[in-house]
Amino acid sequence: MRRAAVSIPSNIAEGHARSSTAEFMHFITIASGSIAELETQVILSHDFRYMDIDNKHNILDLLNTIEKCYEDYISRWKYENKEWGQKEW
Repeated sequence: MRRAAVSIPSNIAEGHARSSTAEFMHFITIASGSIAELETQVILSHDFRYMDIDNKHNILDLLNTIEKCYEDYISRWKYENKEWGQKEW
């Protein structure tokens, strides 16, 4: 879970440091996958009784907030870079 959690901002930072837009978007996509991975691990942790229901809901709520921020960022980025909003990454 720590690896997936650290992977989210790390991939955004690494993508930002890359020289091309395509590379940046590649790392943004990886960060999105890490969000989904962490959500799955939280659900499984509860299912395997490593985590109580309150912690599960609190963490999933936080991840949902992060995911919404991520989606807003991508939408704004596409709007500001319209030529990329029309292309597949």
